[in-house]
Amino acid sequence: MNKLGYRPGIGAMITNATRDKLLAGKKIIHGGWELPQGGLEDDESLIDCCFREISEEFGIERNKLKLISSTRGFIRYDIPDEFNNEWNGQDKKWFLMEFVGDESDIDLDNFETPEFSEFRWVSPDEILHDIVDFKKISLRAAMLELGLI
Repeated sequence: MNKLGYRPGIGAMITNATRDKLLAGKKIIHGGWELPQGGLEDDESLIDCCFREISEEFGIERNKLKLISSTRGFIRYDIPDEFNNEWNGQDKKWFLMEFVGDESDIDLDNFETPEFSEFRWVSPDEILHDIVDFKKISLRAAMLELGLI
């Protein structure tokens, strides 16, 4: 496959009201746990990308989220060759948001191709343990910058 470099995108850390838990989803394809994330589309701002990805993946509307902060810039991770991905890795700008809705506002089946089979609220340490190894260093860096750990 042709390697295109690093894909720009976003990641979202959605906290509960006490900011001690994050919303995570269990991927349908490989069963691993992830935070909302995705690639930037042409002519899309980073914050619009963030709200679009959250809506597509978790069905949460923009008015149910309160933007708290974001990383200063992009945080990069490499994708191992065995994943046979078209990208070398991803550059993600991370956004920290507070969920101000209730759980009935979360709808994993709202998009034509759902990504997650279930969701749960996890501590920062739990998601760092549960995500794929190649994302751990970059996620930890984002959490440190955003004051979650």
